[in-house]
Amino acid sequence: MAKSIREAMQAAISKQPPCEALTAPSTATARPPTQSDSVAVEKLLTAANPKGRGGQNLIRVTYGPSSGARRKKKKHHESPAINLSPAGAVTVRGEDQRSVVQVATPIAKPPPHPKAPRRKLQISPHASLALSTGNACDIRLLTKFEALGRAVQVESSRRTDQREVVLGLDFGTSCTKGVFGDPSLGRSFAVPFRERPGLDAFLLPAVLFQTGDAFSLDAGTHAHRDLKLALLAHPEDLRLQVRAVAYLALAIRRARGWLLTTQAAVYKTTEIYWRFTLGLPAAQHLRAPFTDLFRVLAEAAWSVSTSSEEVTAIFVAAKLAGVSAPTPEHDLEVTVVPEIAAQIYGFVVSSRFDRQAPNLYLMADVGAGTVDSSLFRVKRAGRGKWDFEFYTSLVEPNGASNLHRHRSKWWAEELIACEASEPLRAKLEEARFQTDIGLRVPASYADYFTGIQIEPFERNRTPDVEFFDRVVAQVQGKTFWRAWKNQLLPQSSLTGIPFFLCGGGGRMEFYQKLEVELRNMPGCSWLKAEPWRLAVPSDLEALGLDEEDYDRLSVAYGLSRLEVGRVVQAMPMSRLETTQFPSWRENYVDKDQC
Repeated sequence: MAKSIREAMQAAISKQPPCEALTAPSTATARPPTQSDSVAVEKLLTAANPKGRGGQNLIRVTYGPSSGARRKKKKHHESPAINLSPAGAVTVRGEDQRSVVQVATPIAKPPPHPKAPRRKLQISPHASLALSTGNACDIRLLTKFEALGRAVQVESSRRTDQREVVLGLDFGTSCTKGVFGDPSLGRSFAVPFRERPGLDAFLLPAVLFQTGDAFSLDAGTHAHRDLKLALLAHPEDLRLQVRAVAYLALAIRRARGWLLTTQAAVYKTTEIYWRFTLGLPAAQHLRAPFTDLFRVLAEAAWSVSTSSEEVTAIFVAAKLAGVSAPTPEHDLEVTVVPEIAAQIYGFVVSSRFDRQAPNLYLMADVGAGTVDSSLFRVKRAGRGKWDFEFYTSLVEPNGASNLHRHRSKWWAEELIACEASEPLRAKLEEARFQTDIGLRVPASYADYFTGIQIEPFERNRTPDVEFFDRVVAQVQGKTFWRAWKNQLLPQSSLTGIPFFLCGGGGRMEFYQKLEVELRNMPGCSWLKAEPWRLAVPSDLEALGLDEEDYDRLSVAYGLSRLEVGRVVQAMPMSRLETTQFPSWRENYVDKDQC
């Protein structure tokens, strides 16, 4: 039974059309794109060609549309229930009894340059790797809160009030962030997970350890990484579902234990009604099977987190098998929200938000594995809710870790060609697939080694230039320009749009060049976006967090406070039909017909 249901889920997901946004009907008309307009940006879009040279992609996570894809009419179907049997989890035990297990994220392939000459490196005898990778096993979590987090209420002999509390969990590639929102109090609490100063305290590494059949967040004989990317690439895989649920359950325990301990005086006489909100990239949120899957995983994770049982693969799979509907016994409401919608919440509730303005925004969230880019409109709905209308939305493997892998691949090829020493190549290979938050991606490809000189590149086609072309193609081309090309918005709406660059990768100078690129597009001078910044909400309590680091918590904060109304794809603008008037000759009879 479980196998057939998983096959049904896989079939339902595979039938979904490419995640290409449509837009809302309008009486306005847009000038259809001409051939001369399109030629100006075709070179930009070709930089995103996934069929470059290089190694084999282990996991493909490009969900954006192709430039020439036709939209197929969706067939109505019901999202299948997810019913996973415990028997499927037994395979986890047999396969994972090895050394450290890692799920590799895809290596983004650059466009080919068949006749490009091989670079020549001058390698000194004292050359060494200059990467700062940290200690992947040095987690140093706050341990005292995990056991306490099994409870859902502060222990008390009397309750005098009832209150809703929302846990917003930003489940990322390299780390997870959590914020509790209490609308009644008007307060939000950022959760510290680690014994670190500043921002690092609020970042929970996205690593799940395993010893035998038991899972842990801080120690084990096996380590599972890239939990989210692997799941998005293979949502039907039971083992990946089990690992995601186990990780989320352990994260929820620690977060809830911290709140009920440190804020015990606030909630001692309060009966808490819980809501758990999980983020999902907008491109996947607009595809129902992904949203349904993440909702089921979130419900299972919450249920596991409240249990006194040890978190094991078999126990988690059993919970998954029994979760097909909300769990009222836990007084829980689960919602799945587009991460970009949550990220902008702090802005739309600030004094800078103008209800009378068009409120169109371009946003790029640069994570470890992917760049999530969207062009969308925000509308204030009734009863404190917000509607989001997405015109374009893409998730592509252009994040900071994939930049690092792209550079590492180039270095590996060059070192082999130059017959560099084996120890030098081995050290690079060790750091090539790291996605942990300990990795510090250098500012430039040239900063990976000391004691190595690189000859100039022909046409300046450095590894960084090749990768940045793909990032620009995604954000400026496929997300911004294509909204006009596909007649989703007129030119007048795409001039001077606010642009938010967010995420951990957004701090890198490499990605900050996007702000310069978006000020002017060759061949489309009217296509401009102005960089804006997210301000720190006044109700967020995050001890030790610097103001410039708030954007790392902005998704979790929005998830804990945002009340979402409708999340829709916009429809193409309708064109005005012109009436064909008859020629004046048709009012007269030719003399030859008399």
